[in-house]
Amino acid sequence: MTPSVRSRLWGSGVSFGFGFVVANYGLFMVPRPDEWIWLAVAASFMLTGALGVLFADSDSRFSVWAILGFQLLIAFTLIPFVWVLSLALTPAGVRPRFLWPRNATMDNASAVLDSTLFRHAALNSLIVAGASTLIAVVLAVFAAYAIVHSSFRGRRLVYGLILGTLLTPLVTLAGPMVDQVLAFGLYDTKRSLAVCYLALTLPLALWLLVSLFSRVPWSLRDAARADGASWFQLLRRFYLPVVGPGLFVVTLIVFFVACNDLVLGLALGVTDTSLPLPVTLASIGEEFGNVTAATAAAGLLWFLPVLLFVLVFQRRIVWLLGRPNR
Repeated sequence: MTPSVRSRLWGSGVSFGFGFVVANYGLFMVPRPDEWIWLAVAASFMLTGALGVLFADSDSRFSVWAILGFQLLIAFTLIPFVWVLSLALTPAGVRPRFLWPRNATMDNASAVLDSTLFRHAALNSLIVAGASTLIAVVLAVFAAYAIVHSSFRGRRLVYGLILGTLLTPLVTLAGPMVDQVLAFGLYDTKRSLAVCYLALTLPLALWLLVSLFSRVPWSLRDAARADGASWFQLLRRFYLPVVGPGLFVVTLIVFFVACNDLVLGLALGVTDTSLPLPVTLASIGEEFGNVTAATAAAGLLWFLPVLLFVLVFQRRIVWLLGRPNR
């Protein structure tokens, strides 16, 4: 028996056994209608195990371990999401006990949309994240172009510093930023938040744009230049159709990441004049009858644009986040 076949059989056995345990737990310990959720998850794992045995000795590139890991990722992502959805749809005065919502109501979502606090905090997030994203993308376009097209000494070091800055915990930067903002008298203002958000948006935009520009066929632009194309023709025939969609996706990714920042918003904001939505949701008060349900509903409403963006641009996002051709 070859190692690949042995590995597939082990993966199939683990998948089938895990599904069997989940199915028995769902049958004997979980009431309906949650029981059907557990059985569906179990059926997925057991089917993967059965198919893994059937294709164990095939010549195709088939990894049961990869499929098993993907299923576990989906399960541990989907179950918390369904629980938040159940909280958001729970009527007032009812404590949710099941994953699948019962007596679902949209009252919590309506209360959140009618709330001045929610609308003001959402507007703060949009303004701050939008301004920071615009500045970061404009600066990152020139820097990324130089990194991709210039062969200066230390280019790899610069790119490594960008990645290091991107991976730096924002908590370590929050304290010095607060000191500087206080020194300039800009504490608890949208301007200070927009500038400080550059510590998050600029490295991210630069990293994504380096990946994007590494994939752009710049030879087409050079060929058009050699043929005497004007700047307007290059803009219409090359930059907008070739570079434009990727730049648009990068801008949205950076914008959504900035919209969901909690650390800098919590450190640099105090009053409702500057607090972004994530900070407001973390400290929501008794304005709503059911605070937990209102927080879940607000989080889902804030998440819907991100979900729509991922569904519409998923292929370009996967292409963009792949390994750059450098």
